[in-house]
Amino acid sequence: MKRIALLGLVCFALSGYGDDSGCKVTNDFLVGKWDCTNKEYKSEYDSKFEEYSDYSELSSSQIIQSYKVVNGVLLSKTGDKEAVEVNLDKFYNN
Repeated sequence: MKRIALLGLVCFALSGYGDDSGCKVTNDFLVGKWDCTNKEYKSEYDSKFEEYSDYSELSSSQIIQSYKVVNGVLLSKTGDKEAVEVNLDKFYNN
């Protein structure tokens, strides 16, 4: 009986630990500088076998992507390019 009560308490305590964010990225998660690798791949479709060939890497480059919130608006900047507004709600609903 003691084991059942102890197991019930442990299960109750562990049920409170969880991620309630729904796995949705918010503006605050992105703020900062990100060192990213941009890779481009290529694969060709073989109509005879009706399948794609193994992909091969065409190019790879390192970029610094930075995000900041200014007046409640998320801005994204890559390298020397001008900062652009990012709307995560529009991205998720697209």
